[in-house]
Amino acid sequence: MTDQVTLRLSEVQLSADTVVDWLLHNQNFELVSSGTAELQHAYQQISEYREQFSVRVIVPGQAVLLNSVTIPSKQTRKIKQALPFMIEEWIAEDIEHVHLAIPQPLYQHLGQTPVAVVAHTLLINWLDQLHSHNLSPLEITPDLLCLPQYNDSITLVLDDELILLRQQPYSGLSVNVSDTSWLLDQLANGEYGYSDELRIRVLYCEAKSGQQAVTLSDSIKAQLGDDCSLELMPYQESISELLATTAIDQNNSGINLLQGGYSTKPAATNSWLEWRLAVTVAGIGLSLYVLLNLAGGWYFKDQAEQLDQQAVAMYRQIFPNERRVISPKKQMQNHLRVLNNNNQSNFLELLGNTAVWLNSTDDKLKNLLVQQLRFDSQRGDLQFQVEANSIDQLDQLKQLLTQAGLQVVINSATEQDDRVLGRFVVSGG
Repeated sequence: MTDQVTLRLSEVQLSADTVVDWLLHNQNFELVSSGTAELQHAYQQISEYREQFSVRVIVPGQAVLLNSVTIPSKQTRKIKQALPFMIEEWIAEDIEHVHLAIPQPLYQHLGQTPVAVVAHTLLINWLDQLHSHNLSPLEITPDLLCLPQYNDSITLVLDDELILLRQQPYSGLSVNVSDTSWLLDQLANGEYGYSDELRIRVLYCEAKSGQQAVTLSDSIKAQLGDDCSLELMPYQESISELLATTAIDQNNSGINLLQGGYSTKPAATNSWLEWRLAVTVAGIGLSLYVLLNLAGGWYFKDQAEQLDQQAVAMYRQIFPNERRVISPKKQMQNHLRVLNNNNQSNFLELLGNTAVWLNSTDDKLKNLLVQQLRFDSQRGDLQFQVEANSIDQLDQLKQLLTQAGLQVVINSATEQDDRVLGRFVVSGG
């Protein structure tokens, strides 16, 4: 066991000059030192205290989508195989563009499988910057799953202009303080559980967010009244120290995003000099292996390419109007589902009823911008991502669509700069 450094990223995009918080804990989980530095200077600061350490990175919750799906299986292998098809129903992006992570080990409750979804491009950016600055992580986890959790209540943590929410064990939400009213409406409607007896614990830094906590407390009492049990819990440390300490105390009970092709093995140190000999030996062995298998590799690669080309050519003969052929097998399955279910009329009906409001000149829906649109022919759902001025505007759109006789679910609402991205699923009434 080595000492551990926790890096907390406050911004979604990471670069060499991004300012990060770092905290160093020894093998007894005692805080040795902490600081704030640009990423390019963080390793230099930490190495003044320790040369050997492992790295955990806490990333902003708004960059990671948390949800759970029902998969009728207890075998992890089968769950992983089914997961992409289940997730594809409630994300706007192409499933091939996102990375899926589940708890390790996986403990299911009533058949529910928790899952964290993050864009490949974002995860690759984080790893590229961290590796480049000698801070290769063993774990990357969203800040929402590093909040203290209580079995009988919802946790709210004040973090400057954000409110971080955690409903244990694997769900959470990050919203702007200006959207407090919308968040309380969701809690009152039972969107995050505890609809019968709602209990909320508000955690805040006493020196930094005391007045902000009082304002939030007044808002909760005014909007939820006697239907809510409220407890204010001040703490003395920084928000980064609170998240790091909780992550350590939870003993890896969150979701580590570094799974599958991104998984890494523990190392004794981050120092490249100490690993140079081992890397050199491994490189020589790898070179010999490549030389021995190169001829066979070229042959099988050529055969695979020929088969792929034949599959694409056959697919284009069947569907000559298809502009892009990425995966002939998956695209053929999609065409077959559409033909078997014969849901074209349902699609046109849903699209027509939804488009009326998306193109509305109503001031309440001003500046709405649809970014992505897809139809699930198997479920008969119309799924789209819309960019709005605020979360309230997303809620207004949901109400108008509901009044039009449609069933509407907002899968997620994520703030991006001064705009809000919302994912909608619409089905017939």
